[in-house]
Amino acid sequence: MKKKFLTFKRSDRTNANRRRGGVWMLGIFFVVILAISLRGLPGNPTADMLNADQWKQSGPLELSPERGRFALLYSVVEDHSFFFSLPVARLATPDLGLASDGRYVSLFAPTVSLMVLPGYVVGKWLGASQVGAFAMIALFALLNALLVRSIALRLGARSSAASLGAVTFLFGTPAFAYGTTLYQHHVSVFLFLVSLFLFLRWNGWWSLAGIWFCMALSVSVDNPNFFLLAPLGILALSRVISITASDGKARVSLRPFLVPTFFMLLVPMAGFLWYNATVNGGALKLSGTLPSVTTLSVDGQATSRDLTNISIDGDDGDKAKTAVGFFQTRDLLRGLSSHLVSPDRGVLVYAPVIFFGIFGLVALARREQDFAVANVLVGTVVVNLLLYSMWGDPWGGWAFGSRYLIPSYAVLGIGIGVALSEWRKNIFFLGVFFVVLAYSLSVNTLGALTSNANPPEHEVLAIEALSRKVEKYTPERNWDYLHENGSKSFVYQMWGHRYFSAEQYYWLVVAALLSGSGVLLVGIGHEGFLEKKRV
Repeated sequence: MKKKFLTFKRSDRTNANRRRGGVWMLGIFFVVILAISLRGLPGNPTADMLNADQWKQSGPLELSPERGRFALLYSVVEDHSFFFSLPVARLATPDLGLASDGRYVSLFAPTVSLMVLPGYVVGKWLGASQVGAFAMIALFALLNALLVRSIALRLGARSSAASLGAVTFLFGTPAFAYGTTLYQHHVSVFLFLVSLFLFLRWNGWWSLAGIWFCMALSVSVDNPNFFLLAPLGILALSRVISITASDGKARVSLRPFLVPTFFMLLVPMAGFLWYNATVNGGALKLSGTLPSVTTLSVDGQATSRDLTNISIDGDDGDKAKTAVGFFQTRDLLRGLSSHLVSPDRGVLVYAPVIFFGIFGLVALARREQDFAVANVLVGTVVVNLLLYSMWGDPWGGWAFGSRYLIPSYAVLGIGIGVALSEWRKNIFFLGVFFVVLAYSLSVNTLGALTSNANPPEHEVLAIEALSRKVEKYTPERNWDYLHENGSKSFVYQMWGHRYFSAEQYYWLVVAALLSGSGVLLVGIGHEGFLEKKRV
């Protein structure tokens, strides 16, 4: 008996070491792919240099959300101010805000710009400040993939299946293209996934306090996160206040020692309210509600899409923007079509593999012990989809795929880990999944290595009238970019172009992703085959 016991312990320790080794290999794989795809240019540009086409339309700061957040980052580090000098203001247009005192400010919530500040400083020391800032978003993307895997494991997924769910989320959806540049989406997803992991992993004072902290911080990352994290917040609240029914009566129970955890909401909210009061002119005045400055003349005169004449006090009378005014129920059907099936943004075109995650969510909902968590996951997807379908601009401006649904891609990535575990014995299911995954990986690698600047379909006719040529608005546009302009990858522009064409570089990245995914899928199928053989 003693010998058998020791053998079991040794085997158990070996399996644990193998699992840790697998996680390290997966993490290294993620790091390598993100590193060779990260967009950027070398150098520490000044504000005037950043307004050159090399950095804007033809460079890594191609779209206004990137420029607006980078402008705030640059102003804080270089000018030690939340308010923009004229060159920095030019960089931020057309998403430039006008404060009540007439100074130029960012239209975006401030936290993302502050979170990437360490990367900018380190990158500046290494001679590539913009690359350092963008690398911080890639770090959040990496952490999100690992969290998707960890959460799937806690919900019963097998190791290889959970890993492939993480690969699918990060590289098989537009999350890839937005993990190589400066957008808020991966930071929002990180705060959601950390909160969910804390809920699943621990049931104590500090884990609940951490959830409230992350939820409050998420609002200062992107204001609509208040709604996006609401389903998880309701579930977390059930640990403080529980309602049970017995004998036809409802009984409310309170756990008083958990009530102080709510004070963690105040820490990030205090900073956010202070920023609003200092910059926007009111603690409750959100950046997005400020008047928008679309262009600046040579002498600094501003024109706006919101106001006919911009007054110094920012008073626009009846045309004032409100936070809820961005959402309209009449836009719902148009938005749903845009996000799901349209050729310019639809998930069906850009990332059809993520639909397999629905099978996993259904499987979770059928388990009594996971029913509440499954409701939260489904609720998050539904809120995400409905919220941004009512958004005035469901296309996300010029963008690659539906960038607003990146939180849903993460949830469905968890679902894919569960689904592959449930159907690991079904070779047909695994085969179809891999074919669709190969397509999705190919499309989203194309976006990550080239450009996010795809126009929405409804703008194409106007663009064609100006350019006098056919304008594409699907991944075909990215394919043309690859052949005409190469790649915006920092590694490719610095070293890769010496050895490969842009197309060869693209196929190398795709081959690496397909190889890694294939190995994981073979592991899933092999495990299922052995189980069928035992039966």
